[in-house]
Amino acid sequence: MLSIIKKRECILLFTAFFLVFSSHAHESCKIAVIGTGYVGLVTGAGLAELGHNVCCVDIDKKKIDQLQQGIIPIYEIGLDELVHKNVNKGTLRFSTDIEKVIREIDIIFIAVGTPSMPDGRADLTAVKAVIEAIKENSHTSKIVCVKSTVPIGTCRQLAQMIDCDNHNIVIISNPEFLREGFAVQDFFNPSRIVVGTEFTEQAEIMRTIYAPFLDKNIPFLCTDLVSAEAIKYASNAFLAVKVTYINEIAQLCSAVGANINAVATGMGLDDRIGNKFLSPGPGFGGYCFPKDATALVRTAEEAGVALRVVTSCIEANKHHKHYIVQKTAELCGDGLCGKTVAVWGLAFKANTDDVRESAAIDIINEFLKMGATVKAYDPMAQENMKQIIPNILYCDTKEQVLDCSDVLVILTEWQEFKEFDYDRLVDYINRVAVIDTRDVVPAVAAKRNVNSIYKLGC
Repeated sequence: MLSIIKKRECILLFTAFFLVFSSHAHESCKIAVIGTGYVGLVTGAGLAELGHNVCCVDIDKKKIDQLQQGIIPIYEIGLDELVHKNVNKGTLRFSTDIEKVIREIDIIFIAVGTPSMPDGRADLTAVKAVIEAIKENSHTSKIVCVKSTVPIGTCRQLAQMIDCDNHNIVIISNPEFLREGFAVQDFFNPSRIVVGTEFTEQAEIMRTIYAPFLDKNIPFLCTDLVSAEAIKYASNAFLAVKVTYINEIAQLCSAVGANINAVATGMGLDDRIGNKFLSPGPGFGGYCFPKDATALVRTAEEAGVALRVVTSCIEANKHHKHYIVQKTAELCGDGLCGKTVAVWGLAFKANTDDVRESAAIDIINEFLKMGATVKAYDPMAQENMKQIIPNILYCDTKEQVLDCSDVLVILTEWQEFKEFDYDRLVDYINRVAVIDTRDVVPAVAAKRNVNSIYKLGC
C-alpha cells in the first residue's frame, strides 16, 4: 500500500515541478551544499532541479557511497526520484572531499546538523568545522549561505571567525522552512525566501539562485543577519506553541464532551488563526521544534529576556505525553503492569522515518517503567527507533503487533492505519481497547466501541 501511495504522490509532485519550472530558463550557478541530511540533500537536489550545478558534500563516507550508488539514506516523498533525475542529468553529484570542493566552488550552502546540547544550547561543532575548512581552503571570493538553524547572532560570530574582510568571504543567513515528510514539496512551493545580508551584490546573487520562485511571486525578504536567524526560531517556536495549544484544547474537549475536530475547524476558519497545525496528536517532536524552542529560550535567557510562553509550551508538551500514558492505563482498567501494549507508529509524524524527539520515545519508555511489555510497528521508522529503544518487540506488520496485546496506542498517522478495518480488532487483540492520538480510527468504528476506544479530544 505504501508503495502505491508513494508512487501516486510522486507523480503529482513531479507534475507540479514541471508546470512550475519547465518554461523558464535562468542563469545557472555552481553551488556546493555541505551536509546531506534532510535539509542538505533536499536543498541540493532542489537547487539542481532549478538548473544549477550542485555538489553535495558530507564527511560521512558511508552516506556518500550510498548516494553515489543511487541509495537514498533517508525517506522523503519524491526525494528518491528527484535525486536520480538530476544525477542522471549531470547537475547533481556527491563528494567527501570538502577541501577540494571549497577550492573549486564559490557559492557554498552550509546544511549540517546543530543538535541540542544537555543545557539546551545548539551544538555548533559541525558548523564551525565547516567554517574552518572554508577559511583554510578559500583562495577566491566566496558566498557562504548558512541554511543550518543556528542561534540568533551566530552568523556574525562566524564572520568574525573567518575574518571575512581579509578572505573576501560574505556570510549570508538563508534559513530553511521545510517540513519533514513534505520537504521536497515545500522546497518547490516555499511560503517565502528569507535572506539575511547587508551586501547588495550578494543579495542579487541569491535572487539569481532563487529566480524561478521569484517569477512566481514568492515573497523574497532581504533583511539583516540577526533578523533572518530570528525569523527561523520565532516561526518554529510559534508553530510549537500552536501544536501544544490545540493538544491542551483536545484534553479539555475530552473532559467536557466537545469534539476537537469541530473546534479546530471552527478556529481554522478565522483567517487570523488559520487551519494549519491545529490537528491534535501525542505531542510535537522531530528534529526542529523541540531543539529550536529550547535553543530560543536559552538565547533569551542569555539576553536577559524571559520567554514565558515558549517555556510553558515546552513543559506542556512534556505533560501531554504523560497524559496519553495515563489515559492508556485508565482504559486498561487496572493499570499497565503485566499488560502488553501494541504501538502503531514510531516516527514523529507520517511520511518520514525520523524518530528524533518523537513522542513515541517518552511514551514507550513510560509504558516500560509502568511494567508493560511493548510491541511496536512502523512502516518506515523501525530501524531508527531500534537504535534508541532496543528492548521492545518490533513486528513486521500492523496485524502482528496486535496479536495477544491488551491495548493499541496509535502515535503516527500513517495512511495504512487509517485504512485498517477496526471491526476486526477483536480477531487480534485481547480486548478492544484503543488510544487514538491521531484521529485515525473512523468515527463510525469509534461510536460502535465508545467505551473501549479513546479518541483524543472526542
